[in-house]
Amino acid sequence: PQSLNCYTYAEGNPFVKKDPQGLRAEIAYRTVTFEVAPFGAHAFILITPNSNEKSLSIGGYEGQSQMTIGGYPSNNLSGSLVLNINRADEYKLDSAKYLGRSDITPPPGMSSQNYDRFLAKYAELVISDQGGVLADTYMLFGSPIGLGRSYNSNNAATRIIRSTGGKFTPTHLPSGYWAPGLGTSIPTQAASSISY
Repeated sequence: PQSLNCYTYAEGNPFVKKDPQGLRAEIAYRTVTFEVAPFGAHAFILITPNSNEKSLSIGGYEGQSQMTIGGYPSNNLSGSLVLNINRADEYKLDSAKYLGRSDITPPPGMSSQNYDRFLAKYAELVISDQGGVLADTYMLFGSPIGLGRSYNSNNAATRIIRSTGGKFTPTHLPSGYWAPGLGTSIPTQAASSISY
């Protein structure tokens, strides 16, 4: 598997593509609980230092141990779907409580370090230009299961990754957990005009 490939960060070519900061972008999953019972998985983007680095080197986030990007309903389980950076229930979650993690592959020709910066810039742009709103209507089960144009946090993670040209393969979740909406993006334009 690619997780055992020491040169994945450089698409198998460490002489040409380098990631001196050792940043790593992943899609991570945590439990979604309704009332008292866990029933699903919430996907979010997790950027962490890799190897010997202890903190991030992304502008505005230097010194932090990680960065999270995820979508949430604006009003408990209703309202709009809104993007958040470093929301406490993702940012402070003990990694031992993750349901799973899988690497995000940068677009061809882009290093992992530049892609991590690109993800951060894209998230900041959505927040500054759109007030963080990714979709007008949030629905717990998202699209394509939800009705009409309703989306959830898993649709949000998919949109951010696809809009920035990244790719991911969903991880196998523990028995009894599912991530509705993961793999189905919210319609948007690509982020090719953003400089990182």
